[in-house]
Formats: sequence, structure tokens, C-alpha cells
Amino acid sequence: MIIMNRYSLHMLLVLATITPLHAEKKAVFIIGTGRCGSSCTAKVLNIMGLPLGDQLKPDKITNPKGFFEDVPTIELTAAMLAKMNALFSKPLFIEWDNHPDKVLFKAQIKECLQKHFSSFPFFGIKNPIIALFLPLYCQAAQELGYTPKIVIIKRDLEETYLSWEKIFKRLTRDQVIYAVDCYLKAMARYTPDYDCLEVNFDDVLHNTRHTAEKFRAFLPELQPYESVQDQINAFLDKDLKHHNNTPLSS
Repeated sequence: MIIMNRYSLHMLLVLATITPLHAEKKAVFIIGTGRCGSSCTAKVLNIMGLPLGDQLKPDKITNPKGFFEDVPTIELTAAMLAKMNALFSKPLFIEWDNHPDKVLFKAQIKECLQKHFSSFPFFGIKNPIIALFLPLYCQAAQELGYTPKIVIIKRDLEETYLSWEKIFKRLTRDQVIYAVDCYLKAMARYTPDYDCLEVNFDDVLHNTRHTAEKFRAFLPELQPYESVQDQINAFLDKDLKHHNNTPLSS
């Protein structure tokens, strides 16, 4: 027989309130066109309590505050793109229903999620390329017992184009427009099948409290804005936008 004192019972009740025994497992995919503010948004979500994995890509001049992208996911998406002779900067819009690589890619995604995120009942992955593979990521997550939730970052298109041109200096404007359109087309095609939240990058920067409240309404597991406000304000730099960055030759 197990005997509990009043303190032990109280602690069990507290723990049950914080982590329900049958809490829904969620996989949050943070996507956009690339160069759209998804890194900044991912970090805000992370500060509010969304785990992003244990192996994050380090910052560099193109994202001086960090990318907040899971390295194994970066490597996997790059390999899948390469198999189709594509790149992040030269993507393809793919119809997955009868695609010959669908089963293989979904199995690889499932293996990656299981290996790197199975210890998290609630986690996020920020990677714009996931937009191109979204149904495969969502189906893999569902097969592992997770409910997929999609956060879509929107940004003024002209600012997005300028940011792409600064980073991918060798791309023409037409090539940039084509690349961005591939991501937009993929999101328009695949996100209606899942539970999604759209946020605007400018709102993340300039209407932060309201945006954080939207995040928490969409993901109740997150901390209230008031409890992490100082951390978010310390991270956000309203003058740091990608189209002001130093260009790279790539």
C-alpha cells in the first residue's frame, strides 16, 4: 500500500495541472518563403516555451541573432532537394500524391523526427524548406502520434525579394520571384489540410504582445507574454531586417 501525505498529494496535483497525463502531442512546423522573418519568429516561440531541438544551426552574418533551425532537419531537406536537382534558392513545387519518392522521403522524415524529437511531447521545427515537403512531414508526425500544427510567416513581398537578392546575389529578380512563388504555391496547396496560424513579420516586431497572444491561443502550452516579455524585448531588434544585410556571393 502506498501512503501519501498531504504535501505529496498536493505535488501530484500540481504536476498533473502542468503536464496532463493525456496531453496532446504536437509537432509545430514554422514555415515561410525564406527570408521572411521565420528565424525571429521561431526564437520568440522558443522563448515562450517551444523546444526547437538540441542541434541548432549557428548564427552568421546573414542571420546575426541565429537561424534557430534544427541541423539534422536542414541536412535531410537539403538531401531530399538534391535528389530532385533542386536547392533552397532554386526550389521546385511538388505534387506529392503520386510522386515516386513520396514513400522514401516520408520514411526518412519519420526516422529523423523519431531520432531527434521523440523525447519532446511538444516541439517545433523552423525550416522554410519544409513548406515544399509539408504533407510528408505532417503525415510522418501523425504516424508518430503527434498532431501537426503549422505557423506560417508572411512578409511584404518586396522586402522578401530584396532580402533574397542580398543573400543570393547571383539570382536575377525573375529567379527570386520564381523561388519565392514556389514556396507560396506549396503553402497555398498544402496548408489548408492542417491546423494553421498565419502571422505577419511586421506584427512580430511591432505588435509583439498581440502576436504572442495569438501564438498562445493557437498553442496553449506556451507561456503567457507577460512572463517572458523582458526576454522577448531583449531579443527583438526592430531595425534588423534581412534586406539591410550585407550581400553574399552565392
